[in-house]
Amino acid sequence: MGTTLHAPHPWPHITANLRGPGPHRVAIAYLDHTAPDLLPLRAGDQLIVNAARPAVRAHATSPTALAHFLNAGVRVLSTPNLHTGLILTGETVIVGPASASISSTVADETALITDDPDAIAAAHAFLDDLEDTVVVDDVFLDSATAIWQTGRVVPLQGSAAAPAPVTIFFLPPCAGCSYGTSATTPAPTTTKHHGPQPPPAETGRIRATAPHGSARTLPVPTAAPSCSPATSSSGSASTTPGCIRRPSSTPARTASPTPALRWPTGYASAPTSTPSQ
Repeated sequence: MGTTLHAPHPWPHITANLRGPGPHRVAIAYLDHTAPDLLPLRAGDQLIVNAARPAVRAHATSPTALAHFLNAGVRVLSTPNLHTGLILTGETVIVGPASASISSTVADETALITDDPDAIAAAHAFLDDLEDTVVVDDVFLDSATAIWQTGRVVPLQGSAAAPAPVTIFFLPPCAGCSYGTSATTPAPTTTKHHGPQPPPAETGRIRATAPHGSARTLPVPTAAPSCSPATSSSGSASTTPGCIRRPSSTPARTASPTPALRWPTGYASAPTSTPSQ
């Protein structure tokens, strides 16, 4: 026979091999209600499954299928760490799906069937060395049925992935930020002015970048007009509305007069050269 790989729907080949002479040893982690049709086991065969509490509560292993195999005289065992599909017939070993279920029959699966003596011996050794195995009996089935009826609330490792966390990001509050506005939109202001409000004196606006990439519009202040006196028609002095009164500049310092020079006797005027000594 040799070694043959069957894909992507190997279950017909697996079932056909199990219909041959036994005894058969089957280790398959999960079963649904269609498992008895996929695994035609008989009295004297051995079935090892994962019927631990998480698997049963997640509806990955059906107590109904376990009861069917028990009624057929199959010796059923359970171990919580099983997650494989390994089938031993009288002459072959099959490495295939880890679930005997209707979903496995429609999924893309593979199965390797070989009659290599070394592979068969290694498969028997693997099944013999499984730890934490318990016998499935009527008491076990009653407990599994009660757990099954609790509902599917426990995610099962290797058969169902937990939903990925969703992170929602919010922009922090930004006073004076104008999100998505044009560069000419005035920014809100909360400055309180006392007294008469001067007219706006802005010649342009600056579009700055606020945190998180949002646009922030900032005013560009310009100098307000100075208060220059003007004469009204009635002859009284007035100032420009909205101007800012600034303190008058300091008057220029007046130069002190140069003191008169006294010339020595005998000079009628200032000497043109320094006298020799």
